[in-house]
Amino acid sequence: MNLRRAISHLARLHAQVARQRQDFLHQTSAGLVKRFGAIGTETLAVKNMVHGGGAHKKGLNREIHVHGGGAHKKGLNREIHAASPAAFLKMTRTKAEQAGSWYEEAPTREIKPTQRCHGPCGPQCGPCGPHCACGQLPDEKKTLSDRQHQCPHCGATCGRDDNAALVLLRWLETRLAGIAGRTAGNEHETHAMAV
Repeated sequence: MNLRRAISHLARLHAQVARQRQDFLHQTSAGLVKRFGAIGTETLAVKNMVHGGGAHKKGLNREIHVHGGGAHKKGLNREIHAASPAAFLKMTRTKAEQAGSWYEEAPTREIKPTQRCHGPCGPQCGPCGPHCACGQLPDEKKTLSDRQHQCPHCGATCGRDDNAALVLLRWLETRLAGIAGRTAGNEHETHAMAV
């Protein structure tokens, strides 16, 4: 097999994978909209998610990461791009609007600012609700290695991701209840909600 044929074959394989990825995103987003009448998610800052952790140098036709973890971060960035989270949310939003379903992207920095609060109020608790009154953010964010949430008010202990999901769910339920309250005079069907 000569080089030109090998390059052509590789290009066809990449195109096939891209089509399969797009098909998966379309099928999954359509399935969510078909199954749920209300869909809520966080606003994703994909650029921040794939932001390189350090300085880069170009050399020998490749990027060299100056400090440790570069190869791991580069692989993680590739996986995030391959999953296409922004494209998936855009497809889901479009399909929800076309179907007349409720779709909301929660502003993460507004609803969970206390994820970074180490002040006297502690982080927002999914089980018992918000407690942050200080509005101050510390100099350092809570690190990703802090995997447990423990509420000083109700004593609830859960995983950090579980707590974040509960906080998001509470916010989305409040938004949905506000919309339902405005349309209380109209008859409407209650739908399941996907978070």
